[in-house]
Amino acid sequence: MTMARTEDIEAKLAAYVDGELDDAQRAAEIQRMREVVARSCN
Repeated sequence: MTMARTEDIEAKLAAYVDGELDDAQRAAEIQRMREVVARSCN
């Protein structure tokens, strides 16, 4: 994973935790996290 990609993921996660995302952004971030977890379980 590139450094820019890692920083982007960290920024999105921080915005999620801090409650800075709107409903659509929050739903997209939850979906992305589910996909990451699913890939790590395979």
